[in-house]
Amino acid sequence: MKIKKIGLKNNNTNIEKFDVKRITTLDGLTKSIVGNYKNKNKSNSVLLVENYDLNEPMPIVVDQFEKYDLTDEELLKLSRLCIQEQGSVKGAAGEASLMANLFELRGGEYNGKKGAEGLYEYVRNGGWFYNAKEYMDNGSDANKVTDKVEEAVKSVLVDGKRTLPKYVNQHDGTYGLISVTNDGNEINKDDPSQYISHVSKCIQNSDPEFYGKDAITWIYYCHPGEGSDPFGYSDPKLRKKYGEGHYDFDTGKYVEE
Repeated sequence: MKIKKIGLKNNNTNIEKFDVKRITTLDGLTKSIVGNYKNKNKSNSVLLVENYDLNEPMPIVVDQFEKYDLTDEELLKLSRLCIQEQGSVKGAAGEASLMANLFELRGGEYNGKKGAEGLYEYVRNGGWFYNAKEYMDNGSDANKVTDKVEEAVKSVLVDGKRTLPKYVNQHDGTYGLISVTNDGNEINKDDPSQYISHVSKCIQNSDPEFYGKDAITWIYYCHPGEGSDPFGYSDPKLRKKYGEGHYDFDTGKYVEE
C-alpha cells in the first residue's frame, strides 16, 4: 500500500520518512494507521492516526504550516493590522496568512529573531505593511477587532491553519495598481469578477515615496474576502515549490486546489 501523504497527530514538522506497518480496525468504518516515522535527529517513534475512513481519500499533512506561539498582546496587535488591511474576518485571515508567508519566504528570521518574536517584529518593523506600528498599537475606528477577527488570526498563526498557499506573497489596494490585464487585455481593476486566478497580471505602482520600491508585476491568486485587496504571487517557481495546500476558511478543511 503506497501512501504519499499522511495526517499527523503530533506537531513534528521534521519528518523525513514514514513507513506504514499495519492497519487496524477501530470500529465498523473508521480505521487507524500505525507506523514508524524517522525525524531529522534520526530517532524513530510510533505514530497513530485515528478515525481514518479507508473509503475516503488518503489523509493529508495537517502540520503543513508553522505554528507561532504568540502572546495575547501580540495576537491582538497583529489582528488590529489584519482587519485594518482587509476589513473583514475572512480577509483578516488572508492577511495573517500573507504575513506568515512573507516572513518564512525571507528565511523565517528578522534582525536575528525567529519564531513568534521574529514574525511579530518583522510585521511591525519590516516596512512591508503600511503604517504597521500605528495600527498595531491603536487599531482603527473604521475597522475594529472583534472576537471573530482575533479567532481567525489565531487559527492562522497559532494553530497553523493558513487560508492561502505558502507561495502567495503579494497584495495591494487597487489604488496602488497601475493596471491589471488578462492575457494582455486590460480589465477593470476595481471589479473582482474580472480577475482570473493564475491569469490576471497586476502591475503595482512604483511611487517610491509610498512603496519604497520599483514597480513590480505579480500574478493574481484571489480576493480572500468580500471587499478585500487582490492577492497574488511574484514568482511561479514558488507555486511549483510549495503547491496549493491551504485551509479552506469556510469549511476549515485542508485542501490542495
